[in-house]
Amino acid sequence: MEEARQATLYSTFQTKMKDQDGAIAFVGGKLQDIKNSKDLGYMNFMMNYYLPFIQTPTNVAKFALERSPGLNLLLKDYRTQLSSPNKAIRDKAHFDVVYNYIKNNPGKLSNTIKIIVCPSNK
Repeated sequence: MEEARQATLYSTFQTKMKDQDGAIAFVGGKLQDIKNSKDLGYMNFMMNYYLPFIQTPTNVAKFALERSPGLNLLLKDYRTQLSSPNKAIRDKAHFDVVYNYIKNNPGKLSNTIKIIVCPSNK
């Protein structure tokens, strides 16, 4: 039941900063702590005005990085998934990157398949 709840939060970009690892979650969490601090006086209004949303944009940025080949290796969560003893977790991490590469580069996919299937017909 908890895994389903976490998957729902993840897919709607509502995962709490405190429940995540890595630099992006750390910076987002610190911004959120500053924004929610009551010691700022009139600056509290300014923080709420200029930074009304922190959690969702941070999660969207992290989601995009997770699906960017090469850049995803900067994320601690992704590196943890790649080294997981659970094969399903490792496979999902690989699938997300490959799927998004194929979806965003359809012409390159057909050339890659031709080279793999028929290497003599380049």
